[in-house]
Amino acid sequence: MNYVNLTVKEIRKINLSDLLRQSGLSKTKFAERIDTAPSYISQILGSRSKREIGDAFARKIELSFQKPKGWMDGMHDDRASHQESSSCFVPHAIPDSIGAFEAWNDLTPHRKVAELDVAIPFLKGIEASDGNGGTRISKCHDQKLRLAKSILNRAAVVEQNAFCITITSNNMEPVLPKGSVLVIDSSLTCIQDGDIYVIDHSGLLRVGCLYELPLGEVRLRSYNSAEWPDELFNANVIRILGRVFWWSVWR
Repeated sequence: MNYVNLTVKEIRKINLSDLLRQSGLSKTKFAERIDTAPSYISQILGSRSKREIGDAFARKIELSFQKPKGWMDGMHDDRASHQESSSCFVPHAIPDSIGAFEAWNDLTPHRKVAELDVAIPFLKGIEASDGNGGTRISKCHDQKLRLAKSILNRAAVVEQNAFCITITSNNMEPVLPKGSVLVIDSSLTCIQDGDIYVIDHSGLLRVGCLYELPLGEVRLRSYNSAEWPDELFNANVIRILGRVFWWSVWR
């Protein structure tokens, strides 16, 4: 197909249709992830529909599926990478997920990590002291996430720097519901305003969008702002453990 003469709004519809197909989700589940109604998705994708995807909704779609800002506005050839990810699924892979992964542990030796996969350990917790009065990260090596290497490569993440956590709060809903699994790059601890980070807040593991402020302050913002208003911290009070580069919603 020749995409040269397509408008941005036409391209957005194509990307939405491709994203729905590649996600493997039902239209209802897909709409839930974007926090909209399935009928609205149908109206946009109808063959004769004049309903368009505005800027705000396009950015919301990108955020919900962890696409870079502006992804909806350009054409992509993701079919090859989608087929690569799909080929990594095994019979007991978790449904309704982004990419290809399988939760496993050392008690299931018949599920060995394939050559195209990596095993990312979960963050076990934060221990009270590292011997110097601080805290330290502890990884749980008997619980891991099976993830396609291509995902790490596209995000330019070194395997040794990646670890997983499970969200236990509702502060990032509806984009990241309670129970979502996040994968973090622990090498990225410098704040890029608006990106999602995992932090150690006085021994408490927390997830949120960070913003750097004057006078050494940091703003922690949650998507669920009704229950979790913005919080301000001195940068010395928190420790950034890493930036979130991939997630999957578990239902």
